[in-house]
Amino acid sequence: MDLPDPPEGWRLKSLIDDGGCWLAYLYSATEWVQAAGSSPRFAMLDALARIEAGAVYAKLSGMQARHATFDLLNVLKIQPAKVERRE
Repeated sequence: MDLPDPPEGWRLKSLIDDGGCWLAYLYSATEWVQAAGSSPRFAMLDALARIEAGAVYAKLSGMQARHATFDLLNVLKIQPAKVERRE
């Protein structure tokens, strides 16, 4: 698939086929943008046009980044099972 590269500091988070309409989500450190098109290429071109026009959304302050990690076992209060190793 031949997609245009996002601008410096931006990255493609997801490209989704929504039943005939493609959705592109791009993120930077402080902003994000959603765009749509009839193909993946047109969705990316729409996203790039929105970035150049400044039609982007600011990330909410005080929130963790979407890619932040956490310990699922700790959140669910699950103790890991002890497994005996066979050699």
